[in-house]
Amino acid sequence: MNEKNLKADEAVPVPESELSEWETLPDTQALDVIRAYGHSIRRIILTLLDIRPMRKTEIARYIHRFLGKKYSRSLIQHHLKLLDRAGLIGYMDDPEVPSKTKLVYLKAKTRIQVKQEPKPKLVDLITSDMVEMEFWQRFKEQAKGR
Repeated sequence: MNEKNLKADEAVPVPESELSEWETLPDTQALDVIRAYGHSIRRIILTLLDIRPMRKTEIARYIHRFLGKKYSRSLIQHHLKLLDRAGLIGYMDDPEVPSKTKLVYLKAKTRIQVKQEPKPKLVDLITSDMVEMEFWQRFKEQAKGR
């Protein structure tokens, strides 16, 4: 199926051969990835890096062109740091400039999957007290694990 022919509400099927390449992240790491996608500048950076590795100055230049506004070096660095913390980008030596210059590259692609759950039965709704107890138990366990 050609991706260009897909409508916005259609899912892109993943070939079986690629399924083993993807990993499910723990909740805390997944939240870092979701936060990383939460800002338009970071989404632009990821789109740029999907094309090729770039220097920070190149990234800043493209963002200036796309958004029509100059952003400070420290703001670009802040966004890169958040993307790095989420594990989405990495740094490598620039082969053209063997000094301190580093290239930023796309370290991980992402996809979000949703599994549809069946509609709850009336009996399930009656057990809300048990659900609340289960929720707090899981919450306490996750808090201990941090």
